[in-house]
Amino acid sequence: MAWYFLVGSTDDENPNGPINSNLKVAWVNQNAEFFEAAQDLNHLELYLKSIRHPLAVEQKLSRMENQPLFISFKSWSFSPLHQGYSGVLKTIIAGGYDQQLKLLAKYLKIRDTTTYLAFNPYPELPEKWAPWQMQQPQLYLESFIHMAQIIRENAPAVQLVFLASGYPGCMEYHPGDSIIDANALVLYPPAEERFDAYPIYDSAEYHLLRRLHRFRWSEKTCLILTDTAQSQLNVDGTKILAEQKSLEESLQIPLTSNRHKPTNFLVGLYDPKKRLLAHRRVAAEHIFINWHNTHKPELRAKIKALEARGDVLTLTVEPFKDAAANHDRRVLENILEGRYDATLDSMYDLLNSIQTTVYLRFAHEMEIPIERYPWQSQNPLTYIKAYRYFMNYHGDLPRHIFKVWGPAGDRGSLEWYPGEDAVDFISLAIYGLPDKNIEDHREQERFREIFNRKQWRMRQVTAPIFITEFGVKGPDDFQKKWLQEAGKVLHRAPRVVGACYFNLYDNPKVWGKGEAPDWSISEEAFETFCQAAQRPEMN
Repeated sequence: MAWYFLVGSTDDENPNGPINSNLKVAWVNQNAEFFEAAQDLNHLELYLKSIRHPLAVEQKLSRMENQPLFISFKSWSFSPLHQGYSGVLKTIIAGGYDQQLKLLAKYLKIRDTTTYLAFNPYPELPEKWAPWQMQQPQLYLESFIHMAQIIRENAPAVQLVFLASGYPGCMEYHPGDSIIDANALVLYPPAEERFDAYPIYDSAEYHLLRRLHRFRWSEKTCLILTDTAQSQLNVDGTKILAEQKSLEESLQIPLTSNRHKPTNFLVGLYDPKKRLLAHRRVAAEHIFINWHNTHKPELRAKIKALEARGDVLTLTVEPFKDAAANHDRRVLENILEGRYDATLDSMYDLLNSIQTTVYLRFAHEMEIPIERYPWQSQNPLTYIKAYRYFMNYHGDLPRHIFKVWGPAGDRGSLEWYPGEDAVDFISLAIYGLPDKNIEDHREQERFREIFNRKQWRMRQVTAPIFITEFGVKGPDDFQKKWLQEAGKVLHRAPRVVGACYFNLYDNPKVWGKGEAPDWSISEEAFETFCQAAQRPEMN
């Protein structure tokens, strides 16, 4: 991937926007050399409604007739007091603006110099200064693709650009490399500074590295934008490129992986009180372990009992340092430095003694921007290396042990994806509560809404999905209805190979002053789910 740094002055029409009026190109090439190119790149903002005034558009373009041009094309005007028509994306998809798009293509076709066209920038930011933000990604993509088809047909030389802030989750809105010619993101100011849930980065280099890492799913050139006020930032492009290359070399991600195989749909439980483990539908038991407890007899006895029932094991390994100091924020670095190798020896001694199929999940829900677990809110590059260190500690795992990468499925999850060779299955967590402060069970989200959102975020990777945790609180009749819909959704989701229900109260320590939700369900509610999810192999 080639990176181009574009540095210029702040856009006058949108003082809060990071796009520039005059852009100077600087390039970091594939040999990690950092230098400035000799040409300038002008910037022009166009609005969809302004295309109706051809003379004004032609005058703007004529002033830059023989100069390279970067156009930010917005489907409505920017105004702090007027957010625009919120249905504009649907109107674009329906062809309501085809005439204006064809006129724009007509103006651009006659240009003899490079023209970049970025459509509806920063769709991933969780704010509403533009009507295409806070929209379903599928809706944004469909509108982008509709626009792209018209421009391609009528002005094929135009370079189409996906312009994002580089905020977590930006790739959810990416139209795909077959649609665009280049990506673009902003270096400064950090979008995260406006949202408390995400950390502010220490340096410009780290900030840029994180954003480029989020774009690693695209092979297209990436334009990097900043403004004149910040153009003197001491950004070491060579250092950034070297770090990114080092990560890619360490991952050694193959194009395909032949390890994971389709399997029968598994219904399982996390059920430490053994309320439903004897149910005839249960085929898997989920066990959470502190990885320093692998030597304890009670754990091995639990696994032997599971094997005697003929169940498979979903094993979530939590790399807590110990019970007294389970918030060691250096846990990932300590793993990589070999300080826990003795613990890993004990862990793998346990794994090698297990006779049944094992779905091995390590350091789960790493992407949630909290610190419930010490491996959360960490540098994703460090997490990836630690995950791979754990999974590859003794070389190839036995064929009955599968590697499970376990994000919650929140936005930006793929920033922590450790590579296809290290992932046999992707695990997701689906709980009805969208916010821990919600007490009314009726305000929970439907399973379908959560699942569709989280499955979409996994669209760049191919591994099968195993829902290792899900739950809903409320009275029995409400739980039955929610679970019945969940079963129907999974029945029609061939990528999902199994689901383990979380049949217990959640940990009260992480719910603050509110009461921890009770996810426990009745045998009848569990049977309702199983019947709805049933596939032919479950009969």
